[in-house]
Amino acid sequence: MPKKFVSHSHKDNQLVVPFVEDLRNAGLEVWVDLEQIDHDDFIKRMNQGLAVSDWVVLVQTPHSLPARSTAVEMEINAALAKKLRGALRDVIPFIMAPCDANEVPDIWQALHHYDAVRDGYARALTGLLRALGVTSGPRTISPVLAALLPGAGQAVPTPAPPRPQPAPPPLTLPPEKLPPRLAQLGFTGQVRAVQGRPVELLLPPVCAVEAGPFWMGSQNDPQAWDNEPWHQVTTGAYAIGKYPVTVAEYACAVRAGKVAEPPKPTWNNVTWADQLKLLDHPVVNVSWLEAQKYVEWLAGMTGEPWRLPTEAEWEKAARWDAARQVSWIYPWGDDFDAQRANTDNRVKTTTPVGTYAAEGDASPYGCHDMAGNVWEWTSSIYDASAYQPDNKRENNSDKTSVRVLRGGSWSSYSRVARAAIRDRGSVGSYLNNCGFRLVRGVGAGSH
Repeated sequence: MPKKFVSHSHKDNQLVVPFVEDLRNAGLEVWVDLEQIDHDDFIKRMNQGLAVSDWVVLVQTPHSLPARSTAVEMEINAALAKKLRGALRDVIPFIMAPCDANEVPDIWQALHHYDAVRDGYARALTGLLRALGVTSGPRTISPVLAALLPGAGQAVPTPAPPRPQPAPPPLTLPPEKLPPRLAQLGFTGQVRAVQGRPVELLLPPVCAVEAGPFWMGSQNDPQAWDNEPWHQVTTGAYAIGKYPVTVAEYACAVRAGKVAEPPKPTWNNVTWADQLKLLDHPVVNVSWLEAQKYVEWLAGMTGEPWRLPTEAEWEKAARWDAARQVSWIYPWGDDFDAQRANTDNRVKTTTPVGTYAAEGDASPYGCHDMAGNVWEWTSSIYDASAYQPDNKRENNSDKTSVRVLRGGSWSSYSRVARAAIRDRGSVGSYLNNCGFRLVRGVGAGSH
């Protein structure tokens, strides 16, 4: 039996607990999370709840409005996205405290709702249950909530017609924000409503990586550094960006005010204005801290578990050939080919993502630009010893520890563009040869 997902602010738990009890006593299966959890676990739990639910009930109070609860905003955005895909019946606001209309997003106001403040808790609850398919009405009515929200009467309300829907935003982005070349490569533009305002985002094409073990590090490679021990690591299944994050993608978050414009450090001459002229290039001058802000924003906007890859996930996607059970030195094989990578300072800057695809730069999983072009941030804390995810290397709440960089860059020697290479950088550093790549998957997923 599908569940009813109750979205609420944890500051309203005293209202939500008896409300959920009344829903369950009426015979409904309810999914509700009454605990405060960190961001990564929150995304995982939210997606688990939405996956088993056919309705979302929004407990609307001042605490749950987007200005005060990012978590509720993320849940409702994810629910509305599921509704658009036909995977969810609807979202129903259940108003349990007066709210400033100016703070309620237009898209929430357009949803059919039940108002326990105006109509009383018992009357609003009865209407909500009918909307959820319980025609017999409530079996219990919390005396605490009935006393707190007496309303003007106890008659069952006649459902009001839905408010007029705001004009739908454009389904994709114009060419000046989503260049035709990126669209041809599989990037898709979307517009989401946030607090009644359209917010643009770009989603990259991804490559699926199956769960299972692979060999990480270097074996019998004279080019190897001493921090590349050969060992086996097992990952969970995940999807990784086919290309590094582009300027066009990052610009969406800049326009939304969720990340800062990449600065022009004193040691390089690349300005944000320069980058905006190269929308299909990898974004650079982005610190690990800003990259982390970007993935958290994208995860919140889409309701999908976007994040940075662990270094094990990055390396597996870059070199592991599951069919042959081989870890190649470079994404395409063991021999370097200058025609397949932007390295050795030949171009002296970044190249558009996918430039070397026709020359065969793809990894066995189909990822491009994993040798050279830009160094890529991972989520992993640097340690020279063999990577093991259970020794506290995956801790996004740590905002100071040095993080692992992978893949080499346009300015790197070919030796440094090997898939096993492990470099590191300060979380606050901005470099004109450093960007990042996305992963979509729950948790670090390696052991």
